[in-house]
Amino acid sequence: NYGDTAVDLAGMSWDDESGISGTSTFPSVTVAPGEAIVVWDDVAANEDSLLVSWKLYPGSVQVISTDELTGSFPSLSQNGDGVYLFDAAGIELTKSEYISGTAGYSIEFDTTGASLGNAVDGVNGAYTSLNGDVGSPGNLTPNTGAGEFTLNGRIYPNPNTGQFNIEMDRTDNYTVEVMDVRGAVLSRMTVEGNTISVDVNVSAGMYLVRVSSARGTVTQRVQVL
Repeated sequence: NYGDTAVDLAGMSWDDESGISGTSTFPSVTVAPGEAIVVWDDVAANEDSLLVSWKLYPGSVQVISTDELTGSFPSLSQNGDGVYLFDAAGIELTKSEYISGTAGYSIEFDTTGASLGNAVDGVNGAYTSLNGDVGSPGNLTPNTGAGEFTLNGRIYPNPNTGQFNIEMDRTDNYTVEVMDVRGAVLSRMTVEGNTISVDVNVSAGMYLVRVSSARGTVTQRVQVL
């Protein structure tokens, strides 16, 4: 979500290069400003295996599985394909197409939907999973025209009781915002350094942490017990 407001995907759908609205329809899923989600070709009961293989904390990224979608799950070919997104009325909102891909590598796109080729370990937040695949599953907010960084799962502990640390890859001036899942800012602080201590008094539930600097912005989920 590159915008400034939360988006509910209820009734929206996606398809491959066939471009048919309603092929795979989303449930009510709120995507906060700066947040990315993962749409996964497996059932929700197996989501933990995905998180483990990509070295992600539980709750760090929203995963939408096949049994949470209505309709079929289009397959994507490494010989060229595309992803089309439609609103609830069936109107095409955006599309991203690619000519070819390599098995085990995500395809990168810029904010206009143009293909940038295969993901590269260490570039734009991509890294190698325990299974040898390369990508950045939901934990990177692209920021065209600016440098980019990722948290790489370095929010700890997570889950927590409202007290946690954020470890960045370098010292910088950071703005840290804690938001509810609708995108409402509950807490904001500005810190210089690379390790940031956060203490928020909120009810148990899922929250979003958005960290910004001159190099870019990233959003990650945290669970408060």
